[in-house]
Amino acid sequence: MILAKTDMVKRVASFAIVFMLIAMYIPLRVSADEIEDLQRQSQQLQANIESNNERVRELSEKADSLQVKVDELEAEIARANNEIKLTEVELERLRIELDNAEKELERQKGLLKATLQALYERTGATSFELLMATDSFSDFVNEQESLGQLQSAVKQSTEKVIQLKLQIEAQKAEQEELLEKQKNQRAVVDAKRAEQQKLLDETEGEESKYRSLVASQRAALAEAEKELAQLLAAQSRAENLGPVSRGQVVGALGSTGYSTGPHIHFQVYRNGSTQNPSAGGSSLINGYTWPLLGGVGYISQAYGCVAPAYYYLTSCASGTKSFHNGLDIAASAYTPVVAAEDGVIVYRGCRGGLGFVVVVDHGGGWQTWYPHMVTPSGQVSGYC
Repeated sequence: MILAKTDMVKRVASFAIVFMLIAMYIPLRVSADEIEDLQRQSQQLQANIESNNERVRELSEKADSLQVKVDELEAEIARANNEIKLTEVELERLRIELDNAEKELERQKGLLKATLQALYERTGATSFELLMATDSFSDFVNEQESLGQLQSAVKQSTEKVIQLKLQIEAQKAEQEELLEKQKNQRAVVDAKRAEQQKLLDETEGEESKYRSLVASQRAALAEAEKELAQLLAAQSRAENLGPVSRGQVVGALGSTGYSTGPHIHFQVYRNGSTQNPSAGGSSLINGYTWPLLGGVGYISQAYGCVAPAYYYLTSCASGTKSFHNGLDIAASAYTPVVAAEDGVIVYRGCRGGLGFVVVVDHGGGWQTWYPHMVTPSGQVSGYC
């Protein structure tokens, strides 16, 4: 009786061990070709996005004209569409990985169930019964080693199940983030197309009307800056909208009016006078952190005497150029904008030509301004 029972246990355990080893060392077949193809698509789309960025950069350096602005909007739309396609590729790759992870989870659950069953059957026989049923002491030792392997397999499978569950949860969260990102990217395309059509409708395709429109909007921007500066000086930090920490998100990158695409017009004031935010390269005055999250973006317009197209502020002494009182940093719309330093938010809202703007007071007479941001309602372009 003891021998029959032990033989049965040995057969069950042997089968379980073989099943366990096969399951552990033969990986689940994944769609490697599909993933490689998606990676190639991702690389190509990223190259397209960089090409569009370069095109926007080149156009922003050209003379301000209706055709240049239309071409610039086309390049921005192409970039946004490529970003949408890139997100779709990332979502598809994630879907494949998620599917593989879920299949692997089910496989590990089956392995765990089988090893637990084998372990239960095996421990049903006492060590004395196994010893009596074996032909030699070495066989008994082997049986004990097999039992240890089963116990180890249970532990490994349990850990694998826990790991896979965490991985699936993380992938699902990433998927939600990508879907939200795609929604924002589609909103950018819609906004840019609307901006392009509005521009053509208002100017009727005539260069002179375009220049008149741009001049009036730049005048509105200058007036908005003047009014806000006077308001802030009068309230003298009386309006405290809450503290903000260095690097904390204060908004998202927008595209106000007919400016050079999505950008932040980063301004630094000291005792009411504008200062050059740049300390050379990507370094900023006072050791301020870069105002776009993750250090992304590029300087599309420097501070100081610039091309005549930016004539809406004080003219430079040469008379051939004009004065640009901020640092334009361009990136994709909806890029998070962060505070350059610890401080207190003293203004948050729409202000004429500035669009949606946040002002942070850092004490000692220093302030940083963040105009041209997306409004709380999600409006990307225009003066809200």
